[in-house]
Amino acid sequence: MAAGEQAPRLCRLVGIRDSYLFVFVLAIFVLVEGLLVPFVVRYRRQKRLRNGRRTMPAVGSGWTDEQMKALTVFLQESPPSGG
Repeated sequence: MAAGEQAPRLCRLVGIRDSYLFVFVLAIFVLVEGLLVPFVVRYRRQKRLRNGRRTMPAVGSGWTDEQMKALTVFLQESPPSGG
């Protein structure tokens, strides 16, 4: 083989390697996004209350009247310190 024939062959090999790398990175991206989307959809469906700075789950949703009364009595006997 002459020196001039080897340069185009190397260019083709580099192009093929870049193509495989692109397909590999694309497959990883699709896999990660495919796993992330259901998590985000499930997370956003949960009921949340805004607390000014952050988001937190609704406290007491689904509690019985007895549990709410117990919480009320506890908070009256030992109020939060605010700190």
